[in-house]
Amino acid sequence: MQCRLKNGREFYIGSGLKDADRVSPPKIGQQITFKYQKLTVHGVPRHPVFLRVRSSE
Repeated sequence: MQCRLKNGREFYIGSGLKDADRVSPPKIGQQITFKYQKLTVHGVPRHPVFLRVRSSE
């Protein structure tokens, strides 16, 4: 899943997704929650893992 941080940096998340998430991924523009080890020297999350779609509240 291709993601973009608020600062504009783009990266991909492949871990943590359930089969249903892969068939029907979050819509473009939806915010998600993910975890990661640390940032790379380029400011991109290292080893990101999808957790959930954030609620719109």
